[in-house]
Amino acid sequence: MSRNKYEEIDLAEYIPLKSYVILNPEFRVGLFRELIVKFGSASALADLIGVNKSSIYDWFKGRVKIPLSNLVKCAKLVGMSKSELFKFIYSATARYASGTIFVKDWKLILNEELSEWFGLLRGDGCISKKYVGFTNMSLALSLFFMKILENVFGVSKSNIEITIDIPSRKSTNDSLSVIKLLYTKGYNRVIKRKRGKGKKILLSPRVNSKVLAQLLKNLVKILQQLIENSSQKVKVAYVRGFAAAEGSACQTNSVRVVSLTNKDLNELRFIKKLLYDVGIIYTTFERDKKGIYKLKITTQPQLRLFYEKIGFGKYKEKNEKLANILRGYKKVLTRIYYKSKIIRYNEILQLIKKKGKLTGKEIASGININYTYVNKLLNEMLSKRLIYRTDGWPYFYHCKK
Repeated sequence: MSRNKYEEIDLAEYIPLKSYVILNPEFRVGLFRELIVKFGSASALADLIGVNKSSIYDWFKGRVKIPLSNLVKCAKLVGMSKSELFKFIYSATARYASGTIFVKDWKLILNEELSEWFGLLRGDGCISKKYVGFTNMSLALSLFFMKILENVFGVSKSNIEITIDIPSRKSTNDSLSVIKLLYTKGYNRVIKRKRGKGKKILLSPRVNSKVLAQLLKNLVKILQQLIENSSQKVKVAYVRGFAAAEGSACQTNSVRVVSLTNKDLNELRFIKKLLYDVGIIYTTFERDKKGIYKLKITTQPQLRLFYEKIGFGKYKEKNEKLANILRGYKKVLTRIYYKSKIIRYNEILQLIKKKGKLTGKEIASGININYTYVNKLLNEMLSKRLIYRTDGWPYFYHCKK
């Protein structure tokens, strides 16, 4: 698809001013040379923007990273906007040891892939002061999460730390194969640890980057607004990512349900809006004793629509479970359909035995159902020789041959 079909977000407005940046060398030298000439000396420029003269020389020579807040002041002095300035920024990071980020042209394109990733982040993700993380049992989801960090936000593989929690000895072989796969893909910072609960391996990729954490916090509201007003494909992608992280499909007796779970009721209300736009309008909220909210889809047509249009994304096991539940639902409906036919047959036989000969309309009136459906049942009963019919119009139905 062409780039123009998607919403574009200028990150110059959302990168925190406390960040430190690396500039294009030619632009850096040209900018500070122009400023020093314009104001007469490095000391005059330093006094104007409120820093030491030595900082000006360090920035001019590229010895240290430049605080974004001071760089924006310098750019304004030569009549340059913040958006124009970002064209010459190579990367952004925090003052002390922290992961760097780089976004192409410092613009985010809100396509289906980014929308699904954002849904994952809002589900099982975590945005702290110093890091961005994600925790899930699916290797496919974790790899997708890390892929977007690399391709969209410019995070290097060496800055991604992956913790693997192993619940039991039985999972040791599985964990070794996962670790081997991660190493072959270039992820070398893998930490293995044991945990007592659960049955499956838990994967937790994490990026220690204050700039990325603050950027994503700043983007949450604008991204949700853009997703709500975007195409149906982008909306579906967001719900798919969220469902892969926080969704489940289960069956208890005759009740079949897809649940989307979260502590934030407003987040689930946002999901409910997106589901409504897709055509899933019958949903209910529940709250358990722990204060966790659930958005439930229970009716069979809505469950099938969810499966066909949304699903659980890259979480293969969840998709298979929902497919099995829907197949089971179809079998139950078929049994109920045939059972209802047998009941109707008995009702018709009892009525004819009681009244004697009856027309089709009289039978439909006697058991209080549609005449067309009764006519269909009568023809089936005739073919099975459960009842008989007189010759000539009007037809009378009776039990004796």
